Amino acid sequence: MLYEGTLRSIVDFYIDSLDYNGIPVSQILRTSDTSEILNQLSSLILDGLVTLTFSTVFLNPHIKAFPDLEPQEQIKKLMSESLDGICAYPTAKCLKEFKKASKYRGKPYSRRLFLGEPQFEPVYFDLTILEKYLNDPRYVVQNDDYSGSIHSMDEYDKELGEGFFLDTFGLAYNNQHERFVIVYLRYLNDLTPDQQKYWKLFETKEDCYQNIDYLKNTLGHWADNVSIFIAFIEELYVINKMCELIGKPSLFKEDFKRNRPKDFGVFLRPTLNNYNNFVHVLDKMMSDNINKDFFKNDILLTEEIKRKDGKIETRQRGTISLLEEWITNNFRPRDPEPTKQLFSTLRKVRKERQKPAHAVEKDNFDKRYHIMQNELIEESYTAVRTIRLILANHPKVQGYSVPDWLYKGQIRLY
Repeated sequence: MLYEGTLRSIVDFYIDSLDYNGIPVSQILRTSDTSEILNQLSSLILDGLVTLTFSTVFLNPHIKAFPDLEPQEQIKKLMSESLDGICAYPTAKCLKEFKKASKYRGKPYSRRLFLGEPQFEPVYFDLTILEKYLNDPRYVVQNDDYSGSIHSMDEYDKELGEGFFLDTFGLAYNNQHERFVIVYLRYLNDLTPDQQKYWKLFETKEDCYQNIDYLKNTLGHWADNVSIFIAFIEELYVINKMCELIGKPSLFKEDFKRNRPKDFGVFLRPTLNNYNNFVHVLDKMMSDNINKDFFKNDILLTEEIKRKDGKIETRQRGTISLLEEWITNNFRPRDPEPTKQLFSTLRKVRKERQKPAHAVEKDNFDKRYHIMQNELIEESYTAVRTIRLILANHPKVQGYSVPDWLYKGQIRLY
């Protein structure tokens, strides 16, 4: 084969590397004349045997992070860019000719990576893949709205036969915006043969797309958007800051900025129990969290109720009723609809929370619980945002600035 020496050096370097790394072109140059090597590489690219990565495309060219550029584009960049930032890789066609892929037959994802698929090639799975780990206390599943990780607890590794560690997974979606699990090839590669075979059983044939914020976060970049759950907590925090500026007690007893509740987030398993747990926490963060001291000296905190026997009983008023009267007395909006919706949402959440308290319900798995959660958190976020916008009209709050992302509404339901 023409240029076999150059091709052999590229293949050997790749096979001997720890992370499917490409050989720097500057290293190949040590064996021959620069123009000759460039011509050889150009021919190998056109023959479909070699592909190049560039630091101008992805900062680290030593791994193949993303799909290959078109051959002519690779050759153009090879001839015009610094060779120190270019690495060469054998293609799948080349590796098959060298018969080097057989050792990965029992590891489907490692084999795909070895044969040249990008390290950040997304693989999509049905959500039920997580059932095994969520239902087994020997595993810890970390969930951060649109990303997470899974690992087995050290004390159970011997019992399990092997440890398990998945550094990161994310949420992906189909065209109906139903949630799926996404894992990049480089992280599936870390699983054992048996673990890779198990995960492969749950691959979906659905046409899915990845969450771009998850990709950015995985690559070490700041995401453009903030989770609606984080935004909700930020609204509570800002509202209490505004109360402080006005000279009143905090409207909310707690802002949860440092101790976000466990069930306040996207639940990975769409079950009735998870939905009920979410509603319970949401109501505790809203109606149950309203501080009655905020209303002192402004409105009555109690009401007199006439009993059937004719006697008058003094009762504590509910927090929703107090907030509704205070806002009605102090705020005259041009459009009353947002404030009406605010109290409608507070009562809706309270009613949803009371449902499981009055009936024994059997747990079940149904994707509609994701839809129900989505609708409820969107309505609830709008409710607390409305409270913040109402307080923003107070003269003593005029100079207070909320975070830029909150002001611009860079908020997303993942």
